[in-house]
Amino acid sequence: MWRVLTIVAAIIVAAAAGFFVPRFFQFPPRIDFKYRFGDPILTPKPIAPNVSYECVAFTQAEVYENREDGPTANVSSGKGGDEVALKITEDGKGMMISFPFAAANDTADFDKPIPIAAQNGNYVVASRTNGADIVTLILDVNTLKAVYSYSGQGMVGIRGRSLLLGCR
Repeated sequence: MWRVLTIVAAIIVAAAAGFFVPRFFQFPPRIDFKYRFGDPILTPKPIAPNVSYECVAFTQAEVYENREDGPTANVSSGKGGDEVALKITEDGKGMMISFPFAAANDTADFDKPIPIAAQNGNYVVASRTNGADIVTLILDVNTLKAVYSYSGQGMVGIRGRSLLLGCR
């Protein structure tokens, strides 16, 4: 009798361990990060044509598909660090954005303005579509904080990238 109870108890313990132990070693389904993101300046530059802004990415996130490796779905996020330049066009109808890596590779985006789709006393929203590529920039004119977002076709599948920017 004790032998049967021992076997039953061992099966129950093994089943419980098989259920609970792997969960201790799995990554959580979602990880949230928080960083201090105070206002970078006290007196923002006016939102006006031909004015340039220097921005730093405080956080960034990237998602992409890799059709050559599986296919796989990939995600990365964390603190930023990219420096970005924003400029309102001379006619005030668009915003231009330039990334250092694009300038280093001679593919600067400053010559392709993103048309301003909406503007009020608090925000400037610029958006451009080109085939499967969509670029959106939302600038808070009071704090000069911005969100840049790109989604579209990458070299090995679809991809998206977002940056939270602090400008001056």
